[in-house]
Amino acid sequence: MCGVLGQINRILPIDETEFIRMRDMMLHRGPDGFGHVFRQEYRMGLAHRRLSIIDLSPDAAQPMCNEDQTVWITFNGEIYNYLSLRSELINAGHHFRSKSDTEVLVHGYEQWGIAGLVLRLKGMFAFGIWDDRSEKLFLARDRFGIKPIVYGLIDDSFYFASELKAIKEASNVSLTINNHALADYFTYGYVPCPLTIWQGVYKLPPGHYLEFNNLDWSYELHRYWELKPGYSKISDNEALIRSQELIRQSLSEHLVSDVPLGLFLSGGYDSGTLLMYLSELNEQVQSYTVSFPGTDDDEVVEARALAETFNSPHLVEEISGSVDAFQLLNEMAPFYDEPFACSSMINVYQISKVASKFGKVVLSGEGADELFAGYKWHRKIDAYYKGWNIKRLIKEWLNGNFSSKNAFFHLYNRSMTGVLNEALSGYFLSDDLKDNIKSRGLYYFEQFYLKNQNPVKLCQYIDSLTFIPDHCLFRADMSSMAHSLEIRLPFLDHELYEYVFNLDPSVYFKAGRKKFLLEEAMKQRVPSSVLNMPKRGFSFIDPERIFDHRFLDLLHNGNLIKSEILKANQPLNELSSQAKLQLLNLELWWTHHAW
Repeated sequence: MCGVLGQINRILPIDETEFIRMRDMMLHRGPDGFGHVFRQEYRMGLAHRRLSIIDLSPDAAQPMCNEDQTVWITFNGEIYNYLSLRSELINAGHHFRSKSDTEVLVHGYEQWGIAGLVLRLKGMFAFGIWDDRSEKLFLARDRFGIKPIVYGLIDDSFYFASELKAIKEASNVSLTINNHALADYFTYGYVPCPLTIWQGVYKLPPGHYLEFNNLDWSYELHRYWELKPGYSKISDNEALIRSQELIRQSLSEHLVSDVPLGLFLSGGYDSGTLLMYLSELNEQVQSYTVSFPGTDDDEVVEARALAETFNSPHLVEEISGSVDAFQLLNEMAPFYDEPFACSSMINVYQISKVASKFGKVVLSGEGADELFAGYKWHRKIDAYYKGWNIKRLIKEWLNGNFSSKNAFFHLYNRSMTGVLNEALSGYFLSDDLKDNIKSRGLYYFEQFYLKNQNPVKLCQYIDSLTFIPDHCLFRADMSSMAHSLEIRLPFLDHELYEYVFNLDPSVYFKAGRKKFLLEEAMKQRVPSSVLNMPKRGFSFIDPERIFDHRFLDLLHNGNLIKSEILKANQPLNELSSQAKLQLLNLELWWTHHAW
């Protein structure tokens, strides 16, 4: 895992001192090494901060080039099938001087072009490739958006980076807050792709690559992968056998590393499945668990039972009443490039801090709930549509939901977040901001609507395009990379996702069963306490604990008041925990980033 940076100037040479300063804004992403290179009479530059995972030698340093120095790359991520691609490229006549996956990308681009390369990759990645011969820059992001990359064409410069703060460091860049992104933050709790909080800077969407042409100063986006829902009805046993084969295969591929691996272990099915198959592979990994002692959300008993069953050395990070959550959010704010409001960000940050003391890489079960329809909102939506009748149709019509599309998205928002309704009625926000929130509605969800879909399948599809990249993966990347820790996600394997998404929901989503295909595989192998554990979220132990007198002092005298985003003299204690968290994290973000 690393930090990448690139700049192309239209006229003037790049300022080397400033460029290095931009690169080193991402020191936490790559404390093990650094480098930069200039081309095109110093009007094009690539830079890199390195976290060494595969090929720890200087041979794998970046930016890296081909033999004649006409193709250059700066790369963040891991390519899990790089060894098979390397063999294919050697057979095609390419010569390698390192054992890194980075060099596979360089020669893979030469052999197959950018479109052919990205389709062959299994892994998580965000990279920039510069080609001297065509004077083109290519940016690419993995299928699910595990690794971030942002870009912007600002005046006479084109920039890209792993983090917004690197671009903002450029002296000729004067960024203003994107008011539409701000409105979306109050609707979703995050800034949705492709927007960023800054006007004129964008996220490269998952499953896309960008082609920038230096000759005519233009760029195009290309989508190279799309997840398509299917409804194949096969036997439970056939689905069980094949899905487990794919999970094992993905996990085995995710183990490629020249440093030890750990595991984030809850007491549930997702990480429990990974630990079970790690045991099959005779891989003993250090496991880490977040504990909320004395609460109903504590999974430490089940996690310890799993660790003991599969002989995993185990560490527990307790998040108790003594934890100063307000101070933690302030500590995290410099690392979060955009305002983000989910209390679980504290949990991921804390457990990442612990894991980083023992290694550089951990596995996580993120993505399994979306894949196997394991969230509570999947159950709510399924129950709602199974109870559909003329009475409910009239009720939706009276509520203004005149179409099945409107009804679905109002239900999806209520079941999943409920954020929008409070923002719209929010007496605490400026009238202009409320009007913007209202006019934008739930557009981000609605653009991915597919007609004639099973409601659960449609819910999963929208989760995969919105909730996974913009909520789960953003949280995982920012909280873990703050501690120079790489998180790997075996469930976010495109072959596994394509297989399960092509199944009818009745195969994997069953009444009274939690993530049926995982549960069936674990039934005879894990303690009954794990199988019988109720579904729990991953929220902070007690969000209300965050909002003490410091919250009110900060908000009543802060930048949101001065910028007229927040109305003065409002009874903020009357807001929900989610609304308070949105205001607090926006205020903290403003303090650290909006200078």
